[in-house]
Amino acid sequence: MLDTVKRCDILRFQIFSSLCPRFQSNWLRFWWVLRGSLPEIERINDQLDKKNNFLLEIRNLLCYLCKRIFTYLLFITFKFQKMKITKYQDQEVKDTPHKIDVREMYNKATAQAMLMALNPGESLKPHKTPVDVFFFIVEGRPTIHIGNESEVCEADTLVESPAEIVHYISNNTKSLARILVVKAPRPVSLTKVL
Repeated sequence: MLDTVKRCDILRFQIFSSLCPRFQSNWLRFWWVLRGSLPEIERINDQLDKKNNFLLEIRNLLCYLCKRIFTYLLFITFKFQKMKITKYQDQEVKDTPHKIDVREMYNKATAQAMLMALNPGESLKPHKTPVDVFFFIVEGRPTIHIGNESEVCEADTLVESPAEIVHYISNNTKSLARILVVKAPRPVSLTKVL
């Protein structure tokens, strides 16, 4: 019967300890001393302290690993979303059939942007593109030719050209013309030069 009483006291202590860690009320300790359960309770208390220390170390290790993984994931996520600046003068002149100064400013699956410079008297060769194109006049007054239409355009003008329509740009002025050409989406087949 005494063993059963001790077991009940130990169980009560474990429950109290789990509900309130380090449960060390003086009146309970006194009650357990009177009942003869204190040495057993203290042994269990030492075991709980060791378990708590071990669990605390595991928790700290897991927290450290979670912080590292979270930091790594943030780094990966924002590394590729970082601002990218492309400067015209840093880009190589592309070798094109038009033999003019064309530099790639942007090239992704969604779009392709080229900045071209036409010196006085220079012109693109008539050609067709497999995707829609728009031209934004950055500088000068080039002539845009689309299908049977031709128009002299000033700076800060945007001109659209549908896919598979013959178009070209010429500079019939005495000053440099710079045009941003955007193809959307990026063409997967080659432009047809006529």
